[in-house]
Amino acid sequence: MTRAAGSWRERFRARGDEAARDEVERLRSALERTTAQLAEREAELARARRLEAVGRLAGSVVHEFNNLLAVITGLADLALERVDNTSETHDDLTEIRAAAERAGQLTRQLLAFTREQALEPRPLALDALIRDLAALLQRLAGERIAVRLDLPGEAGCVRADAGQLEQALVDLVLLARDATLPDGGEIRVTTAREGRWALLRVIDHGAGRDEEARHVERPGLALAFVQAFARAAGGEFSLDTEPGKGTRAELRLPALTA
Repeated sequence: MTRAAGSWRERFRARGDEAARDEVERLRSALERTTAQLAEREAELARARRLEAVGRLAGSVVHEFNNLLAVITGLADLALERVDNTSETHDDLTEIRAAAERAGQLTRQLLAFTREQALEPRPLALDALIRDLAALLQRLAGERIAVRLDLPGEAGCVRADAGQLEQALVDLVLLARDATLPDGGEIRVTTAREGRWALLRVIDHGAGRDEEARHVERPGLALAFVQAFARAAGGEFSLDTEPGKGTRAELRLPALTA
């Protein structure tokens, strides 16, 4: 018999049978609580493992889907070179390619969420990155919407993953485009510097969005991605929008000092 076991038995004898029963009941209750807590932790661990497995599966599926989209985009480009740009077929192929591009953007967001996409944060000149994307942004916005850049050169550099920063900008421009259609108009992309923050703003004068519309389908996923990117980069994201008054999206990132 161990010393601990002997000490318990001596306590029980000293306190009498009733006190001993109370002590046993207290210990049994404590054991039951501990067992229940362990069971909860085991269930949480099992759920976490299932989610991790689902995440890995989702990542592999998204990779395969992304490969298929690359094939679709490539074939659409080849077909576009062979048809008259005034034909209905050309318009149909253009729509197919645009749909594949949008689907590709979604797959990149999903890859980021499943952490299958390796991140490489590095110093980036914010204005230069936006200028490099100017042609793409205008193409995504379409013929009825003008994308205006207001880049005074004050924002400086930020430290972020280039691919994710580009994706965040593309998402914000696409959301602004959707809010501006079908009437068309203008989307402004501006930068500025406020204290330690480099600011990136995307402003439209479209229909605006109510609270419910921010959380459905692509807007919800796109905004969630931009918010996640801002947090990962040590920054902030805000959206000022009202139905009928347009939208102002603002991404605030820590500016690098010279």
